[in-house]
Amino acid sequence: MYDAQRATVLFGEYGGIGWANKEHLWEPDRNWGYVQFNSVKEVTDEYVKYAEQLKQLIRQGFSAAVYTQTTDVEVEVNGLLTYDRKLVKVDEDRVRKVNQEICNILSKIIYFCSCFSLSLLVKVRKNQGSEDYFIEWEKNTLICIADEGGYPRLRRLKDNSLLSWCMRTGRGDLMVKKSTDEGITWGEPVMAYEAFNYTDEQTGERTRAIMANPEIIQLDNGDILLASNLRPRDEGVFPFSIALKRSRDNGATWTEADILYRAGTYFRNGCWEPSFLMLPNGTLHLYFANESP
Repeated sequence: MYDAQRATVLFGEYGGIGWANKEHLWEPDRNWGYVQFNSVKEVTDEYVKYAEQLKQLIRQGFSAAVYTQTTDVEVEVNGLLTYDRKLVKVDEDRVRKVNQEICNILSKIIYFCSCFSLSLLVKVRKNQGSEDYFIEWEKNTLICIADEGGYPRLRRLKDNSLLSWCMRTGRGDLMVKKSTDEGITWGEPVMAYEAFNYTDEQTGERTRAIMANPEIIQLDNGDILLASNLRPRDEGVFPFSIALKRSRDNGATWTEADILYRAGTYFRNGCWEPSFLMLPNGTLHLYFANESP
């Protein structure tokens, strides 16, 4: 929700209501949500519970909230719809009713958004006299540019080339690829940030630090900044962190990382998902979620 007339106090991410419906999964295992349920009623009850809490937060000054998330995304099963978009996991009437109640508190149009969105081919079809908007893939344009990967991203650079990047799911490295022909062909992958093994000198415990949630922005001078979320595979050893790298040659090479923030070593007190925001005056902000201030 968003209200431009109020001072913006943002509830950065809420929801995460998981339901791994076995008939509509991207992967048969490793699925997760912040909380797990097993039916439309259970998921809807939890959604309504969060919505009731939002009503109280609005009265305390909150003006924006981001719900996680509209659809399941690969192993993340906390969407309102399944990964294949074939099952709505909530009672639509109850969700619509409580959403409208939230909107009515401000007596304004309030927009709900999700942590994840797709910009594909949007079509309109007639359904019993009403318009039904849906997303359809142009399957003949599908090109595989990586055999494995998580958190894929794409950005057009100032030289009009395309830069794609993702985390290699097996090793946890961040790889980038470049296309100069509108995505028809892609160059060789470049290692932007290599995952590494870490040993605590005091305890001798070991873990592997992987690079998740990569985000890229290109500055006016052409430099590219890469922010990523360092995550330990095993909790209690290495701190969840936010790191920054720079490329001065359109992604061909990358500097050593600067660690901008270190959180705790556990999921419950970690940090997550860096995101850039460039202001009109040229000031660059980097936002991220922090479980334990």
